[in-house]
Amino acid sequence: MTKCIILYSLYYKEYKIVRNKVKRETVKLIQKEQAKISAECKSNPKRFWEYVNRKTKNKDNVSDLKWQDNKGNERTAETDSDKAHTLADFSLLCTQ
Repeated sequence: MTKCIILYSLYYKEYKIVRNKVKRETVKLIQKEQAKISAECKSNPKRFWEYVNRKTKNKDNVSDLKWQDNKGNERTAETDSDKAHTLADFSLLCTQ
C-alpha cells in the first residue's frame, strides 16, 4: 500500500467515527423533541400541528428544464406535466 492510501484509510476511519457520533446525537435530539411534543399535544395542540406541518411540507420543486430538440431549437418545460414527460423521454433515450 502506498502512503497516500494508508493516510486516506486512517482519515476515513476517523471520519466514520465522528459521523456516527453526530448521527447518534441528532437522532437523540429528534426523539427528545418528539417525546416533548407528544407529551404536550393535549395541552398545546398548536405546537403539535406546527411540527406536523413542518415535517409534511414538500419544499423541493424541480426547476424549469431546458434542452434542445432534434432540430436544434431550445425548448423549456415549465409545468409539472411537461417536466415529467421530458424526464421520461430523456430516461428512455438513456436506456436504449
